[in-house]
Amino acid sequence: MARLHLPKSGLHLVAAAAVIAATGCGEKSSDSGDSSSIDSGPVTELIAARPKLPENFVFRPVFRTLEGSFSAGTAFYAETSGGAKLLLTAAQLFGPAGGYFREFHPGGPSSPLTGLGLQDAFTGEARFDPRARPLALPAASFGRASKSGDVAAFVLEGEELIDGLEISLNDSPPIAPGDTIWIVAPLDPKASARLYLGEVTDISDGYVHYKLSISELESSSVAGAPVVNDSGQLVAVHSAGAKLDDGTILGAGTPLSRFVPHLRDALKAPEKDLTAKNDQASPNSANPTKK
Repeated sequence: MARLHLPKSGLHLVAAAAVIAATGCGEKSSDSGDSSSIDSGPVTELIAARPKLPENFVFRPVFRTLEGSFSAGTAFYAETSGGAKLLLTAAQLFGPAGGYFREFHPGGPSSPLTGLGLQDAFTGEARFDPRARPLALPAASFGRASKSGDVAAFVLEGEELIDGLEISLNDSPPIAPGDTIWIVAPLDPKASARLYLGEVTDISDGYVHYKLSISELESSSVAGAPVVNDSGQLVAVHSAGAKLDDGTILGAGTPLSRFVPHLRDALKAPEKDLTAKNDQASPNSANPTKK
């Protein structure tokens, strides 16, 4: 079984996948019946079915703190079956892995966050600065013990929200070894469409592991990106990838079934609005860093 482990040296916390650049795909919804040839650079795949996805729901987040701002990883918009509007990303981004000097949880009592901004993940265009409420999930960076895995979540409010992935708080889509998965995130900001193709190899240690269909490992800040199935349903949040000595590219993400029970509980907790700190914040007091 192919499984992603992270030794102290030799592997990098990066995402790698077959870059699928398809006409009419990416920011636009994909037709599942399209069987056109898709050029992926070094790899060309004939895809019989691509997931239907919302438009413009994947972002580069900018996190604002009292010390300044930092930009790291990927985030995406989703909506629960109960109507809660969420921004999901990776918990590992809130610390040295994301460019901040110490590790923290955005929903914890020592969180320095004062707000966030969202940029289009594919074009870099500033989208909007939503009102955000961090949720207190029992999460931790990839590879560390936690109940809900490498996931961080915010409740979003405002009139500028767009369509996102749907999440059921009661039932998670099934996922098993051999299933096709797709990571939706940018690799090349100059390209208009990005779908990363993979196959589930194993589900263990609280993570879903997958083999990705490319021959070269590319570093791209996609920790926190959505992992969907052929039907466009969210099945995991991407955490990391690595290239083995034999050239195999592996990835791992937190499965929906692991963090949804904690997400459901966190949505019932008292509200903590980041905008309450905004009058103390100085977003430009430090140069933003990007990871």
